[in-house]
Amino acid sequence: MLSAVPVFQAAFFAGPEWQGVPQVYMDEYIYYSHVTEAATGNLFFGNPYLLEHRFSLPLVLFGSNVLAALPLLAGLPLYLSLVFNFMLWSLVFVLLYYVLARSFLLARWYSAAVALFAYIQSYDQVYRVSVRQEVFPFLLLFWIALTRFIQKPESTRALLWLGAATGATFYIYGFLWQTAVATLGMLVLYALFVRQWVLLRQTLWALGVGIVVGAPALAYTLWVTTQPYFWESMLRFGLVHTRLPVGEL
Repeated sequence: MLSAVPVFQAAFFAGPEWQGVPQVYMDEYIYYSHVTEAATGNLFFGNPYLLEHRFSLPLVLFGSNVLAALPLLAGLPLYLSLVFNFMLWSLVFVLLYYVLARSFLLARWYSAAVALFAYIQSYDQVYRVSVRQEVFPFLLLFWIALTRFIQKPESTRALLWLGAATGATFYIYGFLWQTAVATLGMLVLYALFVRQWVLLRQTLWALGVGIVVGAPALAYTLWVTTQPYFWESMLRFGLVHTRLPVGEL
């Protein structure tokens, strides 16, 4: 019901004049262009900022764009694709958050309430196509795998699941892996501080598995920084010459 609110909101305020144009509350229009590019066959959307580099390899890997483009590739128009994605990934978000809460041995009704509260708190972010809509579930999968790993660090299965969940973050969103790797790094420091050697060894193994799984994406990230259009892009929209402090800093 909550995921249907934007449809009714647009219909209510625009009335019969509404032509199904997607609403934009923040910077979603950037990701609308990413997703539509992916749907036209340019799966990795090139560089959406520079026309002459639109067919070049992307500056950052966003597997979430490809996931968001699947309904378009199946033949749905953009607006219906956005509605479908929002409702589908809202459901996935709530279900995964419920599983996460149950991992902490919370009661079912309490876990459901926690999941719903988390969804309402994250509503505006889940609304954003590609980022964060398809990204959140992979972050939740990482948290679920991490929680179960901490409960049973000696389990090889839990180790492999955590490694796979960590590796997936390298592909789904170009910056999500930083969160996963930093989290495991802090777990390493904790295990070292409390001298839990099994936890320390298994965490290092899980981190190693994650890096191996994500190695191609990491190698691509390092390689793309050597391309001339990467720094050209940074100069055009990433670097601001000013004597005043700015948000871009």
